[in-house]
Amino acid sequence: MLKLNLLVVLAVFFCIHVVHSVRVPAPVPPVDSLKKSVSGFQKEVEGFTAQLEDKKLTKDEIKTIIERLKQIKEILINFVTQIEQLIDQFAGSLFVKPLQQLLQLIKDLCEKIEQLLIKWNCLLKKKCLQNTIADLEASYNRIYNSIQNLKRGQCNGQIFSKRCISIFQSSKEQLTQIKLDIQNQITILNNLDCLTAAEKQECMDRLIKLQTKVCDLIKLIQKCLKKFFEIKINQMNALIQTITRTKILAQNANTKRELQYYINLLTGYQTELQNLKKEINTVQDCLKQVANCLTRADYQKCKEALDKLQEDLEKWCQIVKDCLEKLNKKMKVLCLEIDIEEKEQKIDELTRKYQSLLTGLRFDCDLFRRILNKLKELQEQLEACKQKLTLLYRQLNELRDCPEEYERLKARLDALKVKIEELCGNVSQMISFFQFLINFFCPRPTLGVGLSG
Repeated sequence: MLKLNLLVVLAVFFCIHVVHSVRVPAPVPPVDSLKKSVSGFQKEVEGFTAQLEDKKLTKDEIKTIIERLKQIKEILINFVTQIEQLIDQFAGSLFVKPLQQLLQLIKDLCEKIEQLLIKWNCLLKKKCLQNTIADLEASYNRIYNSIQNLKRGQCNGQIFSKRCISIFQSSKEQLTQIKLDIQNQITILNNLDCLTAAEKQECMDRLIKLQTKVCDLIKLIQKCLKKFFEIKINQMNALIQTITRTKILAQNANTKRELQYYINLLTGYQTELQNLKKEINTVQDCLKQVANCLTRADYQKCKEALDKLQEDLEKWCQIVKDCLEKLNKKMKVLCLEIDIEEKEQKIDELTRKYQSLLTGLRFDCDLFRRILNKLKELQEQLEACKQKLTLLYRQLNELRDCPEEYERLKARLDALKVKIEELCGNVSQMISFFQFLINFFCPRPTLGVGLSG
């Protein structure tokens, strides 16, 4: 029993010894894995440093590199925090020194990345500047080529074109924006310190050259726009001058043919003037629309010319209207005079015929019958003359607003009326007389025997 107890005690002491002899291993900081990560980042940074000399990199590729450098820097900053915590954790141990060395390495790498970011951002600004200049140059070239094609084609300045004016206006506005963009880029360039003097001068030369070309093209567009308005103004003035000459010539027209020619001509001008009255409103609207595209002096000159033309068109519309009224009245007077003269000649002719019928009369029944027939024909012609005379009086009434002409022509018509009525009375009496002679003194012609003459 004593031996058993002794064995148990010995067993307990053995177990206690074994437990105390087994130690838990102390924690080890992950220095190697951190070193490995930092080494990988160092290689990436060295690669990005070498790529600074690559002239073929695009703006997007540069942005990608900058973003990657920022990511690496952020990771390294987290490493710094982590290592500083490990140094505190393992204070007094052998791990502190390698951790401090690794910490310094990471800080140096962060500083290198910071400097590299400055260079890459500068390169990005340079690339953006160069791209912007190239884009501005391309925009200018596109507008320049478009303007030259338009000038050689439908917008050659020979006729007024609202569409061409709108195109030139749009081009001028685009060029004005390009001009502002150039000035902005010059400001950016002046504030960009990371470029070499040669690089800066190269960009500045391109911008100044482009600025000059843009200003020259704006002047060309202003000249083209001014020409469009000058064309329309000259066209309207030319029409007014033509109408002025025509009006003077029309006043001397005396024949029916001349009067009709000038009536037709002035009627056409009247239509043109009405069209121009409508068109000048469109032209003035176009001028207001492009006011900012013209020089102040050119705009004012065109505006004053168009305002004067608008007044002149109103005045000349009335002048042409009055002139046409006078010509039409003159034409009516002339036509009435011609008709009266024709009727006077006709009555004179009928009077001579009447007188010739009564010349050399002898008692001859066949002769009486022939004279009677001729008198009846004469009577019919006189009735037609009386009807025509009624129409001439109606035409004369249209000339009441021309007192002098009215009275003169009325006197002629009244005299003509007297002649016609007198001749009608004479013819009527002679018809009755010859009918009496034939009825009482001439036997009826036998059946089958015709009247001669």
